[in-house]
Amino acid sequence: MPLLHTTPRLSGPHALVLPALLVAAGLNTAHAQVPAKCLEIESILVDACTAQCPGAAEGSNEMVRFITGPSPLSLNDLVVDWPNNFFNGFVQDATTASLVAQLNN
Repeated sequence: MPLLHTTPRLSGPHALVLPALLVAAGLNTAHAQVPAKCLEIESILVDACTAQCPGAAEGSNEMVRFITGPSPLSLNDLVVDWPNNFFNGFVQDATTASLVAQLNN
């Protein structure tokens, strides 16, 4: 499981997908309570490649979904530490922007 190192100023009711390449057809948008001061991890999806995903891409298709308190969260405030391989960065494209918008509504 990756470790997320954050600064104490994290907050905001915004969901974020890290490094989001989702293959699922539908999303459950039910949320836990909004945290007052810190990051709350809602789900972790690992080892989730489908038949369309080439085997070499398996480690690149992991996702963490979390919510924060009343303010937005900058990706620059996060450090991801994968225990067994290198972190490949965040995926920020039209697909992930659409997914984040769905999660934020």
